[in-house]
Amino acid sequence: MLALIHVYMRTSITLSKECLLKLKEAKAEFKASSYSELIEKLLEEYKEKKAKEFINDLEEIRKNLDFEEIKREIKKLRKTKWAEYY
Repeated sequence: MLALIHVYMRTSITLSKECLLKLKEAKAEFKASSYSELIEKLLEEYKEKKAKEFINDLEEIRKNLDFEEIKREIKKLRKTKWAEYY
């Protein structure tokens, strides 16, 4: 019989008092049960924001360029904005 064992690594970080207060407010606002959950939610929000920016950039490019130029610009955008995410 196989059993899955989840190992959670705990890490300590140092934050300024102001940062901690902002995190506490955000934790309540996002209704997060823990700071780990809050950070995960913040990362998801950030990814969604970056995706919307990417789409807006593409729409702006489409307005002004022909098809071949659009393909070149998309390649540039992928390298600069998305390489670290996907």
